[in-house]
Amino acid sequence: MKKLWARWLHLLELREPGLQLALCRIMAGIGLVASVSFVLPHGTLIALWSDAGYRGGPSPSLIWILAFTTLLSGLLLALGLFTRIAAILSLVLFNLLIHLNPHDGSAYDSLLTNQLFLLIFSGAGATLSLDCKLRHGRWTSPTLVTAWPRLVMILQLVLCYWSTGVQKISGHWLPGGDLSAVYYTLQDPFWRRWDLTPGLSQAYPITQLTTAFSWWFEVLSPLLLLALYYRATADRPGRQRRVFNRINYPLCFAIWGILFHLGIHFFMRVGPFSWIILSYYPALFQRMKAEG
Repeated sequence: MKKLWARWLHLLELREPGLQLALCRIMAGIGLVASVSFVLPHGTLIALWSDAGYRGGPSPSLIWILAFTTLLSGLLLALGLFTRIAAILSLVLFNLLIHLNPHDGSAYDSLLTNQLFLLIFSGAGATLSLDCKLRHGRWTSPTLVTAWPRLVMILQLVLCYWSTGVQKISGHWLPGGDLSAVYYTLQDPFWRRWDLTPGLSQAYPITQLTTAFSWWFEVLSPLLLLALYYRATADRPGRQRRVFNRINYPLCFAIWGILFHLGIHFFMRVGPFSWIILSYYPALFQRMKAEG
């Protein structure tokens, strides 16, 4: 027990260069701005978040103030100006907005708020930020930051994929079924970005492949944790460790994931979902060495 406790403390005390967290911060800030501004051109801001009768609910003027202060905090976060304060304001203000209407919400709201929470405790403004420029006179800095927020981001990413995959239990998704889930989704007017009906039947085998890929990619996502552990312990023996390190599984995972989400964004209307989940990806590329 003492040894496990010592390892846990060591993990919490790990420090590393801040580039990856800085990239996550920049992408999260842009994602926050995109999430709020996404409703502005469609005139749905007041409809979504204001009480139409103003009977004790937020007025339109209050909603506009809340929306623009949220946009401002997201911009400050992306720029890295007063980074920790910007992360706190971004989390609080965005949470206020998305909880005004219990019927309006999406999975990427939780992904974004979880990431904003972690950024509060990170050193995400140590480099590639206006804070760094004001502090050191340059945009980059070798300052080391705490590693655990980045590690939790990786765990969050894996849990998101895995939990999504194991919930896809219909015959349209599962291996052995007809693998028609993507085929039918691309015909749903609510989700599809383009009307592909005329030629979609000819592309049915391709949609089956993408359905199978989506399911396996999500369900097998915990392998990423194993692969990252193997990379951190590359000097230890083991055939499986050598295989994972030889193929650079984290890089392969990232390439598959980026193509996966670009495909989703191109063919489906999912708002800023793809960008927000990809904002976790820079966390995959920090090299660490395990001890003990």
